[in-house]
Amino acid sequence: MEFTPGLATQGVVARTVFTMYPRRTILCLGLFVGQAFLYNAFYFTYGDTLSSFFNVDQTGYYIAIFALSNFVGALALSPLFDSIGRVKMIASTYIASGVLLAVTGLMLGSLTAVTLTACGVVVFFIASAGASSAYLTASAESEKIEDRLTALARMDEATAMSRLAELDGEIARLPVPFEEWETVYRQRLQVERNLLARRLRRIEPAHREGEPVEPRMQRRFPIVDWVIGLGSAALLAVDIGLLLARRRSPRRD
Repeated sequence: MEFTPGLATQGVVARTVFTMYPRRTILCLGLFVGQAFLYNAFYFTYGDTLSSFFNVDQTGYYIAIFALSNFVGALALSPLFDSIGRVKMIASTYIASGVLLAVTGLMLGSLTAVTLTACGVVVFFIASAGASSAYLTASAESEKIEDRLTALARMDEATAMSRLAELDGEIARLPVPFEEWETVYRQRLQVERNLLARRLRRIEPAHREGEPVEPRMQRRFPIVDWVIGLGSAALLAVDIGLLLARRRSPRRD
């Protein structure tokens, strides 16, 4: 029998994901299929929808508003994924955006181009953060580390800090893309902040009685988040400029 590398590779991948990680595979497929319906199907056809059904000539302005809602939504909701939890926030953003999209579909006959865009902005404000986080949920290697980080929250501070130091080496060698590694590391920082906050709450009464207390850690803004935000804003400006240039250029027969 002739050996076909492509088919063999696909077979190995399929056997691996469906036999070794069936729950993880079903979860990721559900997230990606839901993201395709809630996000891509709406966004990629919106320009044609405006021009075909609402007789809008300059669709670039509407799409630019969508892009802005994506950027602001991910920026505003991302801290909740650290404080509330990634699993809860992914589920809530998917459910909320799905319900809002269904309501928009029921009202479609009475909407104008402006009101339809407003509904889409609200949906995309919520869906953008959930879709971005869903793409970082596909690794079984990081799932093991995340489960161990979650378990630290139920331990005492001394044991948890000791286990956290042991996990640092495994996190540094984690074989995942940088974006997913950054998500795991942010969860590790959140666990450490929670442990330190618990320790400070316990020793603050002693401080009020005159005993010394460790100073509070100042909150620092991650430079990576600022770089990503500025890069996204620059790409958004370039996209808007290209859309406007295309609309203003004469059409060729």
